[in-house]
Amino acid sequence: MRRIQVEYLGRGGHAEILRAIPPAPAGGAITLKVLRGDLADSHAARTRLERDGEVLARLRGRPGFPQLIRAGRLFGRPCLAYGYIPGLPLDRLWSTATGRTPAPLDPAPARRIGTGLLRRLQILHELDPPVLHGDVSPENILVDARRTVHLIDFGCACTLHPGRVRGAGPVGKPRYLSPEQARGEPWDQRSDLYQAGIVLYELLTARHWNPGRSAGEARVLAAEPPRLDPAAVQREFAGVLARLLAPASDARYRSARAALAELAGAQAPG
Repeated sequence: MRRIQVEYLGRGGHAEILRAIPPAPAGGAITLKVLRGDLADSHAARTRLERDGEVLARLRGRPGFPQLIRAGRLFGRPCLAYGYIPGLPLDRLWSTATGRTPAPLDPAPARRIGTGLLRRLQILHELDPPVLHGDVSPENILVDARRTVHLIDFGCACTLHPGRVRGAGPVGKPRYLSPEQARGEPWDQRSDLYQAGIVLYELLTARHWNPGRSAGEARVLAAEPPRLDPAAVQREFAGVLARLLAPASDARYRSARAALAELAGAQAPG
């Protein structure tokens, strides 16, 4: 009898990631997201994994997201099983495509990734009730061989139940925080759009939007960010990025749908 092959893929903030390959013809590979053993007694870590599973259950059948198979236990720890996505995280894909030293992406692939990401955020934000991701960053964006963009990791997500219009609680990586998140203030879908703007800016410039060298420094810089210098990016992206990265949330796009329409329609100057 052939056994299931299991490969260790990595370790995140609260979980370990495995890939299980069942013997043919049982089916395709499965990703297993297992609560880290050293966090087995952490209520916060268990809550993040549960939140991840709850959001994935609502996204079944929607393209560009992990497809949840079931939630259960593995090695005596909480675990999520979902379909394996044969893609690379955006940060690794970027370095693979451009060599060891990251270089700016050309406008066409940058726009393709940006519009794909905004489409995923539009789906999340237009669920009923809406879901905020909270941790949009290159590590949580996968691109597969067909160039499809997948958004993963919903441990920081927030569901806006009736009467709740802002997010709170866990937030993402310090370099990708919106100003309101960094200041510990309530945040909404415009924080997700700000984080998407950081990702697009970094693809186009090969520079960190937030140059903080430590988590603490990055959080301080995120709280009072600069305004975008339009000369730093190609002219066709300057207007979109200026709104995505506006320090004041009221100056940003109100929705992913609006940002997507403008980015998709942005053209290089003649």
